[in-house]
Amino acid sequence: MDNQPDAAEPEALVEIVKETVRHLIQQRPDTTEQEKQLQEVARAISRLEQMGMTVPDALRQLKMELAAKAGQGHKIEQQLKIMASGLAETLREIEKALGRSSGDQQEKRQRTRRQSDTDLPLTPQKEFENYIIQILKERGGSAQAKKVLDAIATMMEGKFLPGDLTPHATGVPMWRNRAAWERLEMVKKGILRSNSRRGYWELNEDKS
Repeated sequence: MDNQPDAAEPEALVEIVKETVRHLIQQRPDTTEQEKQLQEVARAISRLEQMGMTVPDALRQLKMELAAKAGQGHKIEQQLKIMASGLAETLREIEKALGRSSGDQQEKRQRTRRQSDTDLPLTPQKEFENYIIQILKERGGSAQAKKVLDAIATMMEGKFLPGDLTPHATGVPMWRNRAAWERLEMVKKGILRSNSRRGYWELNEDKS
């Protein structure tokens, strides 16, 4: 326990919680098939008993094994529910300490989530690549992210699809969020530099 982080290490505490949750999720088995088999085996045993026939020991053993496997999944699911409940309570305490209303914060998150949900048409994310390349080339290969996005807004004026202008969960229009994600894809493909100055998007030298 001496190696456990104290209250002065909040990032480490958060990472421990995340790691615990990830571990539980990874350990949770998919018991859908076992549960179906368990139901069928249970019905078969019930029919045999109703007919006054002897239930084979192998069938009873199979029922026990399937029940154990299904129970393992339910146990981990229960552990996740306990963690979710505990973390929600802790979050309320933190928000209270920061002078925020948990109810107001929750309502705000739900409202933002509702606003961000859309089935409306969206500009394919891949299309932002050409805009980003063109804008950066016009600016010598490098520019602030905000200026790139503002330039995209100007170039796409009148071209946005209905879903592009709906708000993302973060509050920004969907198209801005998708353009930022496309920038990450361009970094992976080597089109943009991964070591640019903070807040800047920059073409690799061979792409300028």
